[in-house]
Amino acid sequence: MMSGFGLDRVFTLLERGLDFAAQRQELLASNIANVETPGYKRRDLDFESLLKGLEEQGGELNLARTSSRHLPGYVARSEELFPVKEENITIRDDGSSIDVEREMVTLLENGLYYQTLSKLTAGKFNLLRTVLKEVR
Repeated sequence: MMSGFGLDRVFTLLERGLDFAAQRQELLASNIANVETPGYKRRDLDFESLLKGLEEQGGELNLARTSSRHLPGYVARSEELFPVKEENITIRDDGSSIDVEREMVTLLENGLYYQTLSKLTAGKFNLLRTVLKEVR
């Protein structure tokens, strides 16, 4: 988004939140798609480890650059940011750890989280647009 341009720390936090929610949505959808796969283990993002890592780094994510030509703060895929955890429990007789009802509720919660962050981002841009109009 705009984090490479140094506009605002809020934009950076909103961008990270949106990246997190988007990656989590993919994992949750994958869990639901594999509900009938024998032995499939539920995957989700390890938000606690992410926060712990941020705390240790002084609140900032140090983003890796794979080329010197990349802009600072650029990340090609969000998997580089968020640790994935796999649950090694078994819920079903076929060895799967997927509970469809739980996955659907978690998917819904994550979608609402993403929508909220999207609205906050749009509001921030509208505020910036208003300020720019007033300056002229």
